Amino acid sequence: MNNFIEKIEALYNDFARRIDVSNWEELLDTELNMNLVAVDESSEQILEFLMKQNNLPIEVWQLLDRMFEWTFNQEELKGSYPPAFIDFIVMQAGAEIDNDIRFHLFDMDRDMGKNLDRFIWLVREVARYLDYRSLQGAESFLEELENFSIDHPDYLMEKARILAIEGNPDEGLELLNYVFDTYTEDYETSAYFKFVHAFVLATFDEKDKLEEAILLFEELLELNPSNVTSKDGLADCYEKNGDLDKAYQFTMDHILADVPSDNYALQRIYALSQKLLIIYQEKYELGEASEEDILELAKYYRQVGKSEEAFELLQDNPQLDYSHKYHRMLANIYAVWRDAENAINHANQSIKIQPSIFAYDTLVQALIAARRFKEALEVINAGAKLPSEGYDQVGKALLLDARARIFYRMKEYDDALAASDDAFNTHDKVVHLYNTRAEILTRMNHLQEAMDHAIKSQNLLPYSPTP
Repeated sequence: MNNFIEKIEALYNDFARRIDVSNWEELLDTELNMNLVAVDESSEQILEFLMKQNNLPIEVWQLLDRMFEWTFNQEELKGSYPPAFIDFIVMQAGAEIDNDIRFHLFDMDRDMGKNLDRFIWLVREVARYLDYRSLQGAESFLEELENFSIDHPDYLMEKARILAIEGNPDEGLELLNYVFDTYTEDYETSAYFKFVHAFVLATFDEKDKLEEAILLFEELLELNPSNVTSKDGLADCYEKNGDLDKAYQFTMDHILADVPSDNYALQRIYALSQKLLIIYQEKYELGEASEEDILELAKYYRQVGKSEEAFELLQDNPQLDYSHKYHRMLANIYAVWRDAENAINHANQSIKIQPSIFAYDTLVQALIAARRFKEALEVINAGAKLPSEGYDQVGKALLLDARARIFYRMKEYDDALAASDDAFNTHDKVVHLYNTRAEILTRMNHLQEAMDHAIKSQNLLPYSPTP
């Protein structure tokens, strides 16, 4: 076995051979099939090795995963290795090859004397910081990267993104054109190149370039509907192009519906609400606002924390009492003001006009505040039957979480935990669910599991925008 690991290490230390998946196939085939090295034992040895050295092309990760079934056995492996390490392996094995560094585009004659592992790590860190909108973090690696004097195209693409953010989109676009013209075969079908192209175009002020960026982001989302960076880019383009309502609704339906605590999306929602508030306020003051416009104005008042103004606006327009939105907003305002009876009254009226998940949720919260637990459970059962999709899934999870909280207050902890399961099965990225479950588990004396959920909740923001 020591001889086997020595061969693994020798292969890894030879960068040119390491990045060729056929060398790994040959080594594993020889050692595992011809020399009859035990698969389980070799898996353990390779995992120990990879905990320290793991800069491999995606194709190699996929080969190792097929050979040793790490993804299939990931839960069992987490009992013997750090869970974060196993998650990393599973992520690498399941990653898209297109998103990886193109190892084969290094100039082996020119670059072999350089620390390529460090270079690759730096490029990946720059991309990561840019994805998290941290220009300062990305720029902190630039000087070291430039000192390598390696014009690898994946590095040049990240440099193009930085130039665009810094206010030099023409230079960024010129760099991208160079990459495409020089490495056409590698990038003409690359989704990541298309993303970077869209990213750079989105930093221009010209309408034609913004519209081109929108088309590219839409094409990317057709290929991968769950890609958050493409969703953020598209929403930003809508906003920059003046389509504020569209940007707001897209962010709600396609970003916050999946990750309610997405900080960048939440900041966009707040900024858009401020801009839309000014637009609808001006229409209202000029007497040009439709009834739907008035309801939108009230929504944006609430969204920026101006409940008093929203309340006064709704009170000044009683002709809107035919609308379920009118009563739902009043119910929410009364609930915030801890006026349970008025909240219950308006929530019931909203549901009577047009049932909605969030009206049911407001009604339940008001009933809980009034300590009418039995009625609240009946309302939850009714509301949970409503069909839900998009951001309504968040509301349904909150509704089911309320059931868990009621059972918790009644000290029926097994029922509370079962209700919490229902909430998590509906949506597992809502902060309140983690807090509720941590409290239940604490009462049941499952302290480690409770701590795990409490820690997870710290990374989520307890904020729910107005749908």
